Amino acid sequence: MKLWVIVALISSLGFAGCSKGKGIQFCEGVTPDGEGVNCGVEFETGELTAVITSERPFGQEKIDIEVYDIGGSSKQKLDTVRADVKAAESAVNVTLPFYTEGKYLVSAKVKDESISEGEIKITDY
Repeated sequence: MKLWVIVALISSLGFAGCSKGKGIQFCEGVTPDGEGVNCGVEFETGELTAVITSERPFGQEKIDIEVYDIGGSSKQKLDTVRADVKAAESAVNVTLPFYTEGKYLVSAKVKDESISEGEIKITDY
């Protein structure tokens, strides 16, 4: 019986990791329905669309998107972009510039509370 419970728990955690989770996807654009196009975690330099989703509605009219350089020995904040959102919605698309090679962490925040984040690697081919 214990083995079955352990297997069920591990399976549910595995499926949760594979589901369309809340967070930030990096894409080359979006469809008219707001779905990401050509999404991934590694891109060449340029502008990308961050598709940001939260587990619950934003609850206010603006969110902050913070960009950190995490390629070195420490995490360094590079920029903050403020995005207009609808309080009742839980998804927004924001264009972000990435013109320097590196590894970055992007965090979306509502009132200093992180609601989603994602990492991206930028290369200069």
